[in-house]
Amino acid sequence: MSGQRFLTWIVVAAVCVAGGYFTRGLLTSEENSTQESRSSGPPQLDFIVGGPDDFWRLTIAGAKDAAKEFGAELNVHIPGGSPEEQLTALTQVSAKPSDGIAISPIAPDDESLVISRLASKAHVVTFDNDAPQSLRHCYVGTNNYEAGRLCAKAVRQALPDGGQVAVFIGDDERNNARERRRGFYDELLGLRSTQEVGAYPPNEQIEGNGFTIVKTYLDGQNPEKAEENAKQALEEHPDLNVVVGLYGYNGPRCLKAVRAAEKIGDVKIIAFDEHEETLQGIADGDIDATIIQDPYEYGYESIRLLVTLHKRTETAVPLGGTGTVFLPCRVVEQDTVADYREKLAQRINQVK
Repeated sequence: MSGQRFLTWIVVAAVCVAGGYFTRGLLTSEENSTQESRSSGPPQLDFIVGGPDDFWRLTIAGAKDAAKEFGAELNVHIPGGSPEEQLTALTQVSAKPSDGIAISPIAPDDESLVISRLASKAHVVTFDNDAPQSLRHCYVGTNNYEAGRLCAKAVRQALPDGGQVAVFIGDDERNNARERRRGFYDELLGLRSTQEVGAYPPNEQIEGNGFTIVKTYLDGQNPEKAEENAKQALEEHPDLNVVVGLYGYNGPRCLKAVRAAEKIGDVKIIAFDEHEETLQGIADGDIDATIIQDPYEYGYESIRLLVTLHKRTETAVPLGGTGTVFLPCRVVEQDTVADYREKLAQRINQVK
């Protein structure tokens, strides 16, 4: 093969890989016929959430609205909340025909192989939490690094003169947890995006920019342990100025601990997500702010993408870690919480 022809081959291959698709012309006539027949009817889609929490009910509301709008038939799966239960649901879905699957993987490392197998026969979108080592086609969620930075800005607003900070989160293993915490540390310490994931050991006390992060307390995604951690932090650090919950349940648990210690007003609370206890705490003036994602849009956008992929005239070749749709976060404080709760109630009622 001449050097020129070889170079041409490389360019063509690169274009195919960069786009992540091979054209329909590369399919056999039988495969074309099968794809056309599948595309002619409503796509059969599966939507697998992380558990029964209201956060997931909001994603279901968005998914159902998108399925109705775009003419898809949707099967919703709500496992109990453990990685084992979700893996069972995922395995059950893999055993039946499906045109597309949206999943928020609880344990991406354990589920990546099954997700990759699914992606070889149907389109797969991950949402909220990603499985970047799998062959999923797209991820829909928050830029967790930027969400962490936004949370740190809320801390700086609540505590403009600096002070002692304790951080609470479920784990240090999942990518969204590590990125969220990294962004928080970078912003609070006044650093640019130069630190690597894992640069901040949870047990290490770190100082900078007028703040002392005394520790990151991990709870293994156990709300009871999260409350124990908050109580422990208040006891170990009597001069603590602010507690920060980076998982949804951490805010309510921090609130309980601060109330039990009779330190409301003395210890600021910054939360994450839209748990009702968190929103009520903001309305009461006991929690300063919460960083909200948009779980409704996670569900809506995931289904919209699956329908779009299903109707394409190409067959997707999934590439590990590619394809991301980031949706913005925002801060809810006392002056905005009433309007947000009203909107939230309307969405939750859609799936009751």
